[in-house]
Amino acid sequence: MTEYRDMMDCGTAIDCSNTIDYRELSACEIDRRLFSGFIRHQEVVKCRRKSGGGWVIVDDPFTDDWSETDYEKLIFHLKENSARGGLVFGAFSGGVLKGFISVSPVLFGGDKKYMDLSEIHVSEDLRRAGIGKVLFEKAKDWAKGHGAGYLYISSHSAVESQAFYAKMGCTDAGMLPLGWTVLNKLNSTLRFSTAGLFLCCRSII
Repeated sequence: MTEYRDMMDCGTAIDCSNTIDYRELSACEIDRRLFSGFIRHQEVVKCRRKSGGGWVIVDDPFTDDWSETDYEKLIFHLKENSARGGLVFGAFSGGVLKGFISVSPVLFGGDKKYMDLSEIHVSEDLRRAGIGKVLFEKAKDWAKGHGAGYLYISSHSAVESQAFYAKMGCTDAGMLPLGWTVLNKLNSTLRFSTAGLFLCCRSII
């Protein structure tokens, strides 16, 4: 089981992506200090949820943030992914990490055409600044260059995150690949639920 969460920039704002430094991260530099200036905090009010065979917008206010345990799990995942040849790529402002992505190198699905975009996050203080778009494009280009036809994403259900994915050209994947299960902590009452939104970016092919 793998737990995924993501929050990207979305909305109208001044594009400051040209003031951000982007580079790949190595396993040896991924530690708790790397995230000292990263703000995961997100106030969620409305979410997109599946109901009666369709999608609806519902009020479901909560605060999403990372605990130290969450950081430990994240760092373990990123280091492992980097060490096995996956992509871990960061956005830095003044030398401080403000956004990052992680793409698994493993091709999966019946036709071995999918790669998992397991992490994409932008720090709260620099959302809506174009960073998420740059990171997403990097993920698409890297996956395509490594033989993938599709990026597979388990998305946060907040309407802001959904709007970002729609803007990037993603569509509903429709069904999970054989054997693929996701733990959605934000819908913990559903436990190992596949009721969340799963998106497939078709624009990389």
